[in-house]
Amino acid sequence: MSSEITGWIDVARGFPQGSGLSPLLFNIYVRKLPAVTSVRTFQFADDITNSDAQKNLKVLEQHLLHSYHQTKNFCDEHHLVINPSKSQLIVFQAQGKRLPSDFALEVSGCKITPAHSVKLLGVTLDQYLTFGEHTDNVVKKCHGLIGVLAKAAPYLTRQLLRLAYVSLIRSQLEYCSAIFASAAPSQLRKLDTSSENISSNNMWSAT
Repeated sequence: MSSEITGWIDVARGFPQGSGLSPLLFNIYVRKLPAVTSVRTFQFADDITNSDAQKNLKVLEQHLLHSYHQTKNFCDEHHLVINPSKSQLIVFQAQGKRLPSDFALEVSGCKITPAHSVKLLGVTLDQYLTFGEHTDNVVKKCHGLIGVLAKAAPYLTRQLLRLAYVSLIRSQLEYCSAIFASAAPSQLRKLDTSSENISSNNMWSAT
């Protein structure tokens, strides 16, 4: 182990990573960002989503590009960096409609093409807002967790099993459930089936 001690260095900007206060300080730092963009801007800490509704794709492209440059100018002035390669684009539309194959946004030398689905704060949004892909992902994850709990059931008390179910599985089923309440009944039944599998696995028989 080295006996050397480094000297103190002043921190001119930024927040300590992992600090409980850091997200609040960051939100205060960027609180004026939505006011400088010409489209609707949604923020969750450093996750920024620009949204616009237009029937004409050309107008939509212009508005989104303009809002991107407004956002980038704000970030440049506040010594923040946008990574265009991690930016996503999705166009919500009625089922049966198709986007032109050449539709894309060119930002900071990076070409962003529309995705069939994107993940936003843990929710998978598809271009037709069916929430089918999100439901399938949740069901797949919950089935794996149910299997783990089923194997652990003989070694855990009923109280611990219920606690594990609520924290690990039920939280997955109910996360942002209000936004996909309008999904097709066939999709919602998948979530109900995952919940019913708890009983069929007879996990609550532990003492």
